[in-house]
Amino acid sequence: MTTGCAIRRSRYGADPTPAGWAVHRVYRPDVGEGGLAVTIKQVQCLLTYLGYDPGGIDGLDGQKTRQAIRDFQTAENLGVDGVAGEQTAIRLKDAVWQDRFAKDNIVPSSGQPPDLPDWWSKYKWFAPSEFRCPCGKCGGGIEKMHEGIVAEANALREYLGVPIVIVPPDGHSGGSGYRCQSYNDSLAGSVKNSRHVQGKAVDIITRGVPDEKVEARLAQRKAAGKIRYWYRISPGAHHMDIE
Repeated sequence: MTTGCAIRRSRYGADPTPAGWAVHRVYRPDVGEGGLAVTIKQVQCLLTYLGYDPGGIDGLDGQKTRQAIRDFQTAENLGVDGVAGEQTAIRLKDAVWQDRFAKDNIVPSSGQPPDLPDWWSKYKWFAPSEFRCPCGKCGGGIEKMHEGIVAEANALREYLGVPIVIVPPDGHSGGSGYRCQSYNDSLAGSVKNSRHVQGKAVDIITRGVPDEKVEARLAQRKAAGKIRYWYRISPGAHHMDIE
């Protein structure tokens, strides 16, 4: 996609600074003391890359830019105010790193987004769309995800301090958090009573963190009764589920 600005990426995430532009840590009311203040141009660049329409990359905080920010905030289950504050900037970085484009925010065939419980708003590191079933036929099923497993994924992300990617459907194990029964049955080696079908499991990829650190944390959570079962799928990828 041609956006007129280059997105720098590393294994630790996307740099929200289009190449050649400076970033300064400054005070802004919507960012906070020492927070990362991204410019309007930088926000427009990232929104355009992700498939939203800010009305061009001109550095102007116009109505189209604010609407694009609102659209992004809605898709990511953030507070919707049209302002690219710190949490929105963080989520923009994660969305770019995970290639979570606007078109990937799938809604059911009815054309209406599912009614999601209020608890989703408590978990800042993941958007509901990341847990959708990848079959493309069932509507995604994200409303069937159990809060407990989303909470554990969010807590692990907080603990590790690096992005966690929900395994995509072409990844290590068929992907997703939720899987409809039909999709689950189509996967080699899947079990009929999979916790994925119940919305109680997730397969994740961690970047830049030794497996031993991830597994020590998962073992702690299992000992505390928060996780039912976990295992290493392959280097850098793990499964975890809850009761």
